[in-house]
Amino acid sequence: MKLRYLFFAAAVSTLAAACSEVDELASNSSQKTLETIQSGTDNFTTRVNLDSQWEAGDAIGVYMLDAGTGNIRNSAMNIQYNAEVTTTSTTTDFVAANGGIGIYDQPCDFKAYYPYSPNEGGKVDMGAGLYNIDLSDQTDGISAHDLMWAEANGMETADLQNSGLSLTFRHKLVLLRVHVKGNVTAENVTVSGLNTVATFDLLSGTLSEGSTPKSVSLYRTSEENAFVGIMLPTTELRNKMKLSITTADGKKYQYTVPNNSNVDRFVGGCEYNYTINVESDDSSLEGGDGGNEPWQPGGDESGDGDEVLDNEDIPEGYTQVTVVSSDANLTELLNSNKENERIALIFPEGEYTSGKITVPAEVKELLFISETETQSKLTLTGGIAWENQTLKNLGFNNLEITGSGVTLVEPNCIFADGGTFAIQDCHIHDMANILHIDNTPETSITFLVDNSYIANAGDLFWRYKAENIEVTNSTLYKMSVVARSGAMNNVKIQNCTLVDFKSTLVEDSGNLTFENNIMACFATEPKNANLAYKLSNLVSFSGNYAAASTSESLYPMIKEHGKEIDTGKFPNAWKDLTKTQVQLFDGSNQEGEFYTTITDAGDPRWRQGAQ
Repeated sequence: MKLRYLFFAAAVSTLAAACSEVDELASNSSQKTLETIQSGTDNFTTRVNLDSQWEAGDAIGVYMLDAGTGNIRNSAMNIQYNAEVTTTSTTTDFVAANGGIGIYDQPCDFKAYYPYSPNEGGKVDMGAGLYNIDLSDQTDGISAHDLMWAEANGMETADLQNSGLSLTFRHKLVLLRVHVKGNVTAENVTVSGLNTVATFDLLSGTLSEGSTPKSVSLYRTSEENAFVGIMLPTTELRNKMKLSITTADGKKYQYTVPNNSNVDRFVGGCEYNYTINVESDDSSLEGGDGGNEPWQPGGDESGDGDEVLDNEDIPEGYTQVTVVSSDANLTELLNSNKENERIALIFPEGEYTSGKITVPAEVKELLFISETETQSKLTLTGGIAWENQTLKNLGFNNLEITGSGVTLVEPNCIFADGGTFAIQDCHIHDMANILHIDNTPETSITFLVDNSYIANAGDLFWRYKAENIEVTNSTLYKMSVVARSGAMNNVKIQNCTLVDFKSTLVEDSGNLTFENNIMACFATEPKNANLAYKLSNLVSFSGNYAAASTSESLYPMIKEHGKEIDTGKFPNAWKDLTKTQVQLFDGSNQEGEFYTTITDAGDPRWRQGAQ
């Protein structure tokens, strides 16, 4: 069904037969077959309010059950009937795709739904009579999500022969429409805070409780600044549902349903209309005007649609540019905004993919950040690169980042002198390296990692010149080195959990502060069993734990340049060196988890799960 015919979609449709016994029920010995279901001109016009139309490709799925029992009759499970139209029409015959339903001379119940989904690789669990709903992706329109259901019970063969099969379809989900007003071009409208996954019982007509909250990008209609989507019914909208608008110039507006909202829930079969005025003196939101029958009306509501200007994690002066597509060309997006020296690329909740990202020379500071508290996922097939020594600050905040074989910052990319490379609240995993270059440059940077989990990612910091390197409140797992360079000054590692490193943690130069860490790192040769090697100086070393080896062939990394830590100089260097890895960490841990009973060291995230 074409989207335009659904904007004012009806909640009730009637599917009626007006055909002969020969057309409707084909005789085959004692069995008759329901081959065709025909819509009548006066019975189907309520499917949609305006321009009621079926089109080629529309189909319904039908079940037949023994009357009153709920037991499927004659293997009639998810039988496909196709709309017999070549273009569009207000009426149509629905013709069985593969022979139709075999009917015997006994009462039967019929259950039907739209839109049809196949048994294999589709949304339907045929045998269980379940329809799996996932509303997270509506970028191609709402037709595939507008679930309607009908039933006709106690049908006798004679009734079918004389009167045909009549089914009344009702919408089971919610229609949400958003219209943006103001001197702007709305590029994207997302709904967040609501469940997107549920299961519908095709035999009983009941909908399960929803799960899996996820941001939903509404479908952009042909009407200017108008968007539409299908939502699950919900019992609570207040302080939960958010509408976020992104305009063509990168500005964002947001409305959160307030405590005093009159529209506190979404009811199945109802339509809710929201008009959001932005960049005008009359900034308001009107909700729940209700639609024309048979969509049932929602409630009434007013409020404010406010421009989103402040994010405490975005430095002042950054231009906020929202990524509106899961596969957006980020290089092109940066180029289209390169008049701004400082850019924050904002990722709404969801998953994104990108090839190599090239930063234009005009951009001096760049931040990648999730829009919500939930981490958005960015999968890279190429790293981040730029030309010349232009980029001063590069940051990543509250993102999950992965990319097999990819180095996050491509080799030979040089920062402007005095720049900063910062990773905050991130989960980075399964990458070649984070910052790894072939030759030490003349420019120096500050490298910061805080409250992050980095795993299976090779080298964290390699060969760059650094005034300061700080890794705090983080977990590093299955990596090669934390920092290795002959041009490091100060290196600080505090409150970290360090597990399964392939080599020396810190090497070549610098002044090391190493405090309140938990390590389970081992080497197979004594010469490699150094947590620090060729350093200039140990500034501070205290409050640390290291796992004892359970094998004579493994050596714990507890030495500095092959020597024991001087406990005379650092009397509190080690809290405990006697516990094995199993004893240091909670025995119930799964792969990649490091919950511990230790409360004064290691990544704080694991202390929260201490027994």
